[in-house]
Parts: sequence; C-alpha cells; structure tokens
Amino acid sequence: MKPVPMLLALAASLALTGCDDKPAVLSLDPIVTDQETIFDTALLGVWGATDGKDIGIFRRGDGATYAVTYASDGGSRQFEARLFRVGDARFLDLAPEVNDSFMIPGHALVRVWIEGDTFRWTFVDSQWFIEQAGRQLPGRMLGEKKMLLTAPGADIRNFLASYGADDSAHGQIEEWRKVQ
Repeated sequence: MKPVPMLLALAASLALTGCDDKPAVLSLDPIVTDQETIFDTALLGVWGATDGKDIGIFRRGDGATYAVTYASDGGSRQFEARLFRVGDARFLDLAPEVNDSFMIPGHALVRVWIEGDTFRWTFVDSQWFIEQAGRQLPGRMLGEKKMLLTAPGADIRNFLASYGADDSAHGQIEEWRKVQ
C-alpha cells in the first residue's frame, strides 16, 4: 500500500474508533518489543476513576501483555497493553484490539504510576511533546492537534529517554483506585 492511501486509511480508522480528543500522539508501529516488555501483577484487577465515570479492567493477556477493557458512558473498548520502562519512568504501549483489515491500530503512549491501590496515568501527548517529536522523529500531523509517528519503536523509546518523563510531556494525570 502506498503511503498516502495508508495514512488516509489510518486517519479514517482513528475517526471511526472514537479517538476525537485523546490520544493526540499515536505510533504506527509498536513502541516496545516482546523482549523489552515487563509485567507487573500490581496492575491486574479492576480500577475505577475517582469521579466514578470510567472503569478499567486489566487481565493477563498473551505472554507479558495485558488485555484491557475500558468502560465509560455505557460503552466499552478492548485494548492490548505492554508495560515498559524508560529510565525510572514506566509507560504503556496501548493499542486497540482491531479485527478489521481496513483499520490500522495506533499505539498510544501512556505514562503510568502504580502505588498500592492507586493507579495514576496520562497520555504522553502535550503540545510541547508534539513539538519536540516533530523536530526529532519522522511523523505526520493529522490535522492541527494529532500526530502520527512513523519512527521505529526503538527510536521512539530513545526519544522517551530524553522527553517522556518530563512533566511537560503530558497533561492532566488521571487517578484511579483499585476496585477489585
């Protein structure tokens, strides 16, 4: 498939899968390899947003992956997540479960903190982060506020070593509590 039709297909899939506001940065390729994926049993279970609106269910997936169900406003979505570490920071490579040949799953970067019964998370996608990535990584803007990274996962991880743990790299941190 040529790059322009492929990008159009990706843009259409993002629009159809409901990614209107978040995340604003997606990678075309997985960000982490199987060998770099870590597994933390503390993430397993049912987590609820402190405002009571959203819920996340983390189950063990294949190998060291997590099968994630996110429920909000009466609907739910399925994801595969891979936990990895860059320096002292931990991230999830989060991609939707897609069984449609016409949809290309984008990989979102999620910064995570797990402390006892508290799970804090945020997308790594601030305007500052997008500007830094635009200068150093191959990618394309999709509209004014979304970026598709086309760099290999290793290049994105190296970039995260410099910029991903910076507080400027993300917006508001969500705090969830363990329900089960």
